[in-house]
Amino acid sequence: TRAELYGRLWCVFEVNEATICEVTPHAAVSMSYFDKVCPIKVCPMTGELTIEEFKEGSFKVNCESAACWSKDDEAMIKEKIVQAGGYDKLNDRIEAFRETAVRRMYNVKRQFHHWGKEAGAGPDVLERLAILVKGAAEIMGLHCLYTLANGLEDEDYMNKLVDLAMDQSIAMEECFADLETDKPPPGFDPLKLVKTPEGWWLPCCSGSEWRSVLADIKKLPILTGLLEMGAGGNVMAMARAIDESGSKNEEEDQQNM
Repeated sequence: TRAELYGRLWCVFEVNEATICEVTPHAAVSMSYFDKVCPIKVCPMTGELTIEEFKEGSFKVNCESAACWSKDDEAMIKEKIVQAGGYDKLNDRIEAFRETAVRRMYNVKRQFHHWGKEAGAGPDVLERLAILVKGAAEIMGLHCLYTLANGLEDEDYMNKLVDLAMDQSIAMEECFADLETDKPPPGFDPLKLVKTPEGWWLPCCSGSEWRSVLADIKKLPILTGLLEMGAGGNVMAMARAIDESGSKNEEEDQQNM
C-alpha cells in the first residue's frame, strides 16, 4: 500500500502499545520508499554522490488526525489514548519510533551507496535494486501460479507463465549490465550467488530452464536472495560477512607483526 502509515490510527496505536509493553517494533518499508526518504544527490561542485541529510521536522506526526475505517474502533482507541496521557505523549513516542526507523534506513542506504560507487553504478543504484527485488517477487508469484496450475491448466497457459518469467528476467538483466564488480550488495547472501559469463544477477535461461525454475524455485536461489535483501538482508549472511572480515583483519595483523 502507498497509504500514509501514521494516518492510520490502528498503526500508531499498535506501535505505542508495543513500546509500552517493551516489545521492540520495526518498520518494514519498500525499497522505492527507501529511495524516496533517503535520496542520493550529485554534488554540482564536485560531482560526488552524497545522501541528503534529513530536514528538521522530517519525523513530525499528528496522531490526533489519524482515523480508522471503523468508527467504533476509532472511538475506542482515542479514549485509550487520552487515558494513557494524550496525543502529545503519543506523538513524541511515534516520532521517536519513526526517526529510529528512518535513520536505520539511512545507515543501510549509505552501505548501498558505497557499494554502488565501487560497482560503477550511478545515483539510481537503489532504484535499480528495487527493480530487481520487484522482479524477483513477480517471478516468485509466477512460481506459485505454476505449481498450483500444473496439471489443471492447458499448455498455452503454462507457456504464458514461462514467457512472463523470461520477460521479467530480461528486464532484470538490463538493470546492471554495466556493473563493474562481482561483489553482491549489502544484505545479499553470497551463498545464493549464481555467476555466469554474462554476469551474476540472473543466468540467461532458456524456456525449458525457466519451466524447471518455476516448478522448483530452489534451482535459482538468487531470487530468494534478492527478496531477503529487499526485506532487510539475510542475518546469517551478514553475520558471516562480519566474521570473515574479522578473520581477515586478524590474518593481516599477524602478517604485520
